[in-house]
Amino acid sequence: MYRHLQYISSANTLIAITVTPLGGSPTTYPATACTSTSCTISFTATPGPNTLTFTLTDNSSNVLSTFSTTAIIQPASINTLQFTANPVVSSVALQLATSNINAGTAGKVLLAVNAMDADGQIIVGNGSYIDVNGNPVALTLDITNYQNGGKGTAVIQGPSYITAPGQSATYLRYDGNWLDHATVSVTSNSSAVTSLSGTTLTTTPHAIEYTSSALSGSGLHGLALGPDGNLWAAGYSNSSIDRVTPSGSITKFTSGITSSSSPNAIIAGPDGNLWFTEQTSSKIGKISTSGTVTEYSTGLSGSAPIGIVSGPDGKVWFTECGNGCYGGTGGSYVGNISSTGQISDFAVNGSSARGILVTPDKNIWVTYSFSHYLSQIAYNQIETDYSYADSYSGNYPDTILVGNDGNLWTMDEDGRYIYRFTPGTNTITPFTSGITTNANISKLVNGPDGNIWFTERTTGYIGRITTSGTVTEYDSANGLSSTGSTIGITLGPDGNLWFVDTNNNAVGKFVL
Repeated sequence: MYRHLQYISSANTLIAITVTPLGGSPTTYPATACTSTSCTISFTATPGPNTLTFTLTDNSSNVLSTFSTTAIIQPASINTLQFTANPVVSSVALQLATSNINAGTAGKVLLAVNAMDADGQIIVGNGSYIDVNGNPVALTLDITNYQNGGKGTAVIQGPSYITAPGQSATYLRYDGNWLDHATVSVTSNSSAVTSLSGTTLTTTPHAIEYTSSALSGSGLHGLALGPDGNLWAAGYSNSSIDRVTPSGSITKFTSGITSSSSPNAIIAGPDGNLWFTEQTSSKIGKISTSGTVTEYSTGLSGSAPIGIVSGPDGKVWFTECGNGCYGGTGGSYVGNISSTGQISDFAVNGSSARGILVTPDKNIWVTYSFSHYLSQIAYNQIETDYSYADSYSGNYPDTILVGNDGNLWTMDEDGRYIYRFTPGTNTITPFTSGITTNANISKLVNGPDGNIWFTERTTGYIGRITTSGTVTEYDSANGLSSTGSTIGITLGPDGNLWFVDTNNNAVGKFVL
C-alpha cells in the first residue's frame, strides 16, 4: 500500500488502517512507521467492497490527518491506492507579512492563515480541513478597525471563508487614511478547534509634504481650513495667501495684498471668507475662496496685528502687538472687525499682545510677549491678569485655545514650554518634559484624538501632549523633513493634521 499525500506533516511517523468489509465488522491493524510520502502497510481484507480508513499520527498518538475511502479488493493481486489525506486542524494562527505600516500611504499586506496540526506544524496542500472527529472545518475571518478619531479603514481582500489550505491569497487592504490599528480575528465552525489567534495591523504616524514652485520663497506661517474644504496658508515672506487642496494641488494669490506686508495668522471667518493679519503693513486682510482680497486698516489704533480668531459674536477678533513685534510701534491693542470691515479696538495692559481667544461666555483671553502673564478681558474691557508659574516663560506665547479637558492651553514660541491654565483655581501649570530643548513651539491645535498637537519651529518636529501633560515628539522617522521648520497646524477636512514647513516651502499632512 502506498500513499500519495498533499498534506505531509514533518512530524508524521505512524500510519494505521482500519478495514471494514461490506456488512462486516471493522478491524484495526497496528500502526506502521511512516516518515516519507511512500510507505508500506500490510493488512488483510475480504475480497470485494471494503471501507479503508487511514489515520496518520505522531508518536504521542495525536491525529494529524485522516482519509477514508471505499475500495474493491481484488483477490490474488497487489491492490494500489492513491489518496489525499485530509489534515486535522488543531489550532489556527493568523500572521501578517508586516504588522506595521506608515500611515498615509494606501497599500495591501499579505495575510497568512496558518491552520496547524496537533504538533504545531502548518498544514499545506490541497486536502480539505477536518477536525479530530472527522467533521469538515471552515474558518471565517473578520476585521475590526480602531480609528481613534480618524477615518481610515482596512478591509479583507480575498477569501475570508476558508475550508482548505492552498486557497487564493488573502490580504489586508489599507486605504491610507488615519487608522490607529485594525485587528483580524478568526472563528471556526468546529468546537474541536479551540485555539484561534488573530493578528493586528498598526500604523505609524507619518507625514506627507506637498510643495511646488508656487510656494517658493513663501515663508509660510499660519494655516487654516477654509469653508471650501481646502487648506489656506499665509505666506509671510512673499505676501501671499496660498490655497492647498487635500490632494496637494497648490494655488498662490498675491493680487490685492500689500507688498512686504508679512501675512502671519489666518482663520476661517464667520462670513465664509478667510481672514488674516498683515504684521508689517498693519492691516487686516480678507480673501474669498475664489481668491479676491480686501484689506482694512481704517480704525486700527495700534500696529502689527498678529493674532486672529473668529468670535461668537459674528466678528473677527485680533491683537495688535505694537512695538514688541517686528515692524510694530506703540502699545498693545485688542480689536474686532465686522464682515463689512468696520474696526473697533481698545488698549490693553500687557506689552506686545499676541495670541487671542474669544470664548462663548464673552471673555477675551490674550497672551503677551515679555509680560509673563495672560489676561482675561470681559466685553466691558475689565482686564484680569494671571502670572505664569516660572520666570522664563512668556517670552513669545502665541496660540491660546480651550482644550478638550475644558482648560486653556498656550505655549512659548521662544522655548519648549506648554502651559495649562485651569479655570476656577486660576493656576498656570508648565510642561517641558519630553519636549526637545529650544524646540521653539509655534502653534497648538486640538486633535480629533482628544490630545493637543503642536509644531516646533526649530526642530521641525510635530508633537502631541495629552491633557495630563505626557508629550510625544515625531521627527524624520515619521516622514518629517530633517531640515524642516514646522509652524502652522490645523485639522484638515480628511481628519488628518495639516501643517506648514516654512524652511521647505511646503504644506503637509500628518496622518495618525
